[in-house]
Amino acid sequence: MEYQITHIRVSDNYVSSTDKITDVKLSSDLEYSVADIIRFINNDSRFFYTCAYSQADKVYLEAVCSANGILCLHTEANPISNDNLLSLPRF
Repeated sequence: MEYQITHIRVSDNYVSSTDKITDVKLSSDLEYSVADIIRFINNDSRFFYTCAYSQADKVYLEAVCSANGILCLHTEANPISNDNLLSLPRF
């Protein structure tokens, strides 16, 4: 199953890394912690977001271990040059 992430919650207003994302909101308005989303990804669910400039292109997410050893969400390899996950609206 595929689910669209539309918003993120972060632990710090000056976040520069996806390991500061704590929760996400889906297009269905359901809210989940990053730990829940990682568990869903590990059980074969797919999560994506779309960029404001290209609503047609889905950008998929994967679970990765940050430099600090924290499991976090990150954009899968794609032709977009930077990780725009942090540009999603906050909630």
